[in-house]
Amino acid sequence: MSADRLVALERLEELERLQAYAFSAATFEINDKASIVTNPLRGEGRQASDIAHELSHLILEHELTEVRELSGVPFRTCRPEQEEEATALGGTLMLPRPLLLGAVRRGWGPEEIAEAYGVTEEMARFRYNSTGVAKQVRRGPGRSSA
Repeated sequence: MSADRLVALERLEELERLQAYAFSAATFEINDKASIVTNPLRGEGRQASDIAHELSHLILEHELTEVRELSGVPFRTCRPEQEEEATALGGTLMLPRPLLLGAVRRGWGPEEIAEAYGVTEEMARFRYNSTGVAKQVRRGPGRSSA
């Protein structure tokens, strides 16, 4: 759900002015049901990435174990290594390697991948580079250890 259903949009804009990108998404568990809340100030591609990240925390059964403070408000978060795990899995869920491989074989770069699959260019570039699909296609079929 969008956070502006829970708090006034003006409060989200004020938080953004205080600290840019302080809040993108969060997962709340209410009555044994997980609810992901997204920031409506983010674009659709970024919101999709944020949702995949939050779903990854659930899939990986991460627990909120660290307390941090933002503008005087304490909140619980995961350990840094769990944040990295969720980022990696979220990107994999959105842009699995076989999908990227097909895109690169069609001659697509990160811009086209982002456009076709509704992700940010940043996410497309991250997965494009981290999976090595461009190098694999340049080497030609049968030459890589995919």
